[in-house]
Amino acid sequence: MKKKKIFIESTGSLVSASLISQLQKSSLYVVSSDITEWNAGASLSDKHIKIPSYKDPNLWKTLIRILKRNKIDWVIPSFDETLRGWSNKITFLKKQKINVLLSPRTTINIFTDKWLTYKAFLKAGLPTPATSLQKKYDLVKPRRGRGSKGVLITRKKIKMKGLISQEQLNGKEFTVDCLFNLDGNAIYIIPRTRDKTVDGKSVNSKIFRNKKIENYVVKLSKFYDFVGPINIQGFIHRDKIKFTELNPRIAGGMALSWTGTENWFKLWFNKVINKKRIKVKKIKYGLTMNRYYSEIYY
Repeated sequence: MKKKKIFIESTGSLVSASLISQLQKSSLYVVSSDITEWNAGASLSDKHIKIPSYKDPNLWKTLIRILKRNKIDWVIPSFDETLRGWSNKITFLKKQKINVLLSPRTTINIFTDKWLTYKAFLKAGLPTPATSLQKKYDLVKPRRGRGSKGVLITRKKIKMKGLISQEQLNGKEFTVDCLFNLDGNAIYIIPRTRDKTVDGKSVNSKIFRNKKIENYVVKLSKFYDFVGPINIQGFIHRDKIKFTELNPRIAGGMALSWTGTENWFKLWFNKVINKKRIKVKKIKYGLTMNRYYSEIYY
């Protein structure tokens, strides 16, 4: 049987190895891409293609040409700066028989903007830190951005164009890894601690159970359409929960949730898109992940 060809992004990232491994274990042919020609992900994937920067005006013409030339079946976006671009092209690519594993455009437009995310959480009745477009709080973040890039704590007055200020929170930071089916219903909702992060990426994490968090995620999904993998971040302090942001994409730390349940890509490509009956696996609560660096030579 011919393997499906999967196109993935940013394989120069230190967390790309786990994604590539899961895809290949699902009998999928992995075409990786990055702005660099040589990186760890490139040497692990079945084929690697160097692509232009997301700022390049010819990026999308180049990407579409690459997808067609390589007969790509599915794209799995993971790079924040291109999520909107992929969401805008879901319908066009579908006509080319190329599928994109991503939530609808409206969802992407909301949750790639931290101010709109704040308002979305309020609308759905989720607890969230007070947030302002003015310099009201010391914690300042870009409205659009990833990880800890551009985040600062300052009492100084600054120009707030493209920024938000937000109430600082105490407590334990957590992420909720989620997988939604094509109808927007959650297959998995898995909270995990963020015990240690490097550049916004989890390197030490533990799966835990919290029905209140799970119920909030279900509540949110009644207001907004999610498809495939997303992750939601927040803080918990003395049983009080506050959600801070939502990443409508796959995330590197999801490796723990895959290990704690099953291979989400095998599930997606074998059952979800074929609308077969799904029997979820028992979640391994308490499972802990510690990441380490390893070398690739070429």
